[in-house]
Amino acid sequence: MTTSGDDLISAFKKMRRSLLAVPAAAALVLGLTGSAQAHYVYEWTETWRSGDGTRCLQNRSEISDGNNSQGYIKGDATSLHNSELTPLGCTNSYEVTSGYLWEYMAVFKWNETAGEWNECMYTDGWYSNSSTVYKYQIYAYSEDWGGWCGKGSYGLMNFSEMVYNGKNVFPDGVPGIWSGYHDGLGISQASSSSSPPAPEWVDENGVVDPDQAPDTVKVLGSDGEVATDGDGNPIEVDPMPATPSAETANTDGGVRTLTTDDDGLTTEKVAVDLTRPQGVR
Repeated sequence: MTTSGDDLISAFKKMRRSLLAVPAAAALVLGLTGSAQAHYVYEWTETWRSGDGTRCLQNRSEISDGNNSQGYIKGDATSLHNSELTPLGCTNSYEVTSGYLWEYMAVFKWNETAGEWNECMYTDGWYSNSSTVYKYQIYAYSEDWGGWCGKGSYGLMNFSEMVYNGKNVFPDGVPGIWSGYHDGLGISQASSSSSPPAPEWVDENGVVDPDQAPDTVKVLGSDGEVATDGDGNPIEVDPMPATPSAETANTDGGVRTLTTDDDGLTTEKVAVDLTRPQGVR
């Protein structure tokens, strides 16, 4: 495996199919892939590795119906290191100080009529760890059993950033991870039996490529219809978040909890708020 270069999408993805063969098979047995029968779907991969191959960032995106109750979304940003430069990549947890891990989530819903993914809700800015941790997780629950934008198929894009040597590892656009689709967030039956494809700017490994993303996508309201402005024009937003910074950070902080495992490694979890563009209900 190549370990040189801080490329936007790690060379790790070239080996991902073979490296994840066993976990992928287990996911199929447990029904964890994107389908109407799954209780939750997820995707994860290493999105960045340092030039010397010793430090990595792992991103995970998950969406669930909450076992046919109130659904949820969550994303993980995990700091790892590779002390022995093994071919499997970074496998050891590595704690970082506060402000070194950042996350942003965007919820999308399949517009069956238009045959495209529209944005439903997103976090109000970037969230960052407030304590020394190796894993930072943000999550949010569905507003009710009908999901955020009505009945149908949903997917989550989780964006993760990390500070390394005093700089963001993705200065020119943060790649995200697509969870896969889930039929009917918060309810047990989908609006149709179709299997929507991933957004066109998501590759075969679930990586959201900023360079392939459209400039704007349409926005859905809570009724599942495309939101329009006062002139009847569709409201559109940039599907990619701005670079994390003090100016784009969430300021309310969220409800935070810290857990420490038997190895003394800490995870920070934050219950976050989702929002819609101004004027969209």
